Amino acid sequence: MAEIRHADIGTAVGGGSGGDHYQRLECVEGGRIEQVTDDAFVRGDLTPLSTKVAGIVRNVKVSDFQRVHTGDLLVELQDDDYQAQLAQARAAVEAGKAAMQNNLRQRELQDSRIQRALSGIDQAKAQIAAAQAGINAVQADVVRTRAERARQEALLATQATTQQRLEGAVADEQRLTAQAGSREADLEQAKTALRGSEIAVETERRSKACWNRKTSNCWRTCTRKRRHSQWRR
Repeated sequence: MAEIRHADIGTAVGGGSGGDHYQRLECVEGGRIEQVTDDAFVRGDLTPLSTKVAGIVRNVKVSDFQRVHTGDLLVELQDDDYQAQLAQARAAVEAGKAAMQNNLRQRELQDSRIQRALSGIDQAKAQIAAAQAGINAVQADVVRTRAERARQEALLATQATTQQRLEGAVADEQRLTAQAGSREADLEQAKTALRGSEIAVETERRSKACWNRKTSNCWRTCTRKRRHSQWRR
């Protein structure tokens, strides 16, 4: 916008030659590169920018008045702190995976111990059944040999048998009685093994339940700590 001074206007009113001077002055003033005005303003379009996370700008990828498009990289933030947090989070994930694998192996070990103890119970029950059957079988022979011994002793008293037959009856009765005692010992041993296997099953089940509770409590504690840490951040 050209600048017109009062002195120039006064000269323009003076006459024809002055009017020519006014026009030439206006032309000169309007052609100046540097315009001067007392009443002007500048209008510009401002677009506010923000990031999802706070940080220090590392590099600006655009210049003033540059035309940009959706998806263009405008600025880069310093990500050292975030990279450290990412590394810490990845380490926590790996530790969690290792703990889960350890828990899985521990549970598999406990399950195998429980299964082995249950197999011991089945085996002990089978041994008890076999020992009881052996006792029942030999008991009949013990009763028979005792009766035969008594009969031989009575016959010997009347001279109706020989000493050799009596001794044979006594030997048979003692042998079968010893077998009956052995079967009873086997029965007691099988019962002891059964009680031991039952105790082992109960112990392993309690240990597994305790481990499950400990793992669950530890998981809840770690979850609470992780949530509290995220809340603080």
